[in-house]
Amino acid sequence: MDATPIRAVLAGRFTPSALRRYLLTMFSATAALVLVAGGFYSSRSTFSLLRTQISPLGSPADNPLGWPFFSFGVWLLSIASIPLWRFYRRALPVLQARVSGVFLVLYLVAIPAVFTIGLVPPELDITAHRVLAATALGGFGLAFFFSGIGFIISKYARNNTRIPAALIAPFIAYFPLIAIGITSQVYAASLGTFPAEDTWYAWALWEWLLFSGIIAMCVFTSLPLAGIVQKRTTEGKSSNI
Repeated sequence: MDATPIRAVLAGRFTPSALRRYLLTMFSATAALVLVAGGFYSSRSTFSLLRTQISPLGSPADNPLGWPFFSFGVWLLSIASIPLWRFYRRALPVLQARVSGVFLVLYLVAIPAVFTIGLVPPELDITAHRVLAATALGGFGLAFFFSGIGFIISKYARNNTRIPAALIAPFIAYFPLIAIGITSQVYAASLGTFPAEDTWYAWALWEWLLFSGIIAMCVFTSLPLAGIVQKRTTEGKSSNI
């Protein structure tokens, strides 16, 4: 991972190039494990984004051959998110926005929930599994939702020039995803069709879209932050010469 020492990566001290490599490795490995789990699931029951929610992939009953791959995938995602959280903890205060603490708390709450999902399949305790899934998706999802609102207010209402347009741009795509997703589920519930399988407002589809959206937000918010941190570090070293 470039010349960045492993201990620096574990501490969340990424250079932009090291962060790109880390994100590519982290999310590619997670995606590969989930895809393998989905492939084994398809051998037993037809997999469909409009019908198959995320949880059945990690169920020994529904996916007897593929569930270990799903569990390893969520464990990897959880563990690999820790250095990324530590990176956010270092980078966000540089922006001097008031939402840093909210983001860090929500993001941190989601990490152990993701890990525990791999230990608690639906058939073991369906209620606990649903709570963990809601905490995981909700923690990550709300972290980006509330921070995005805060960044936009800080930049445009309070004229915070530390926040670059490159950091605002991902939220312009993320907010409509959340708005349409919530609207679709309210609509399905009003029709009495939730989880509305085989339709564009199926819960399974929007669960996968939210999961993918969170990963995209991790990538497209952390990369501009890495550039900001590197610039600030370079300027600090220059001023000390």
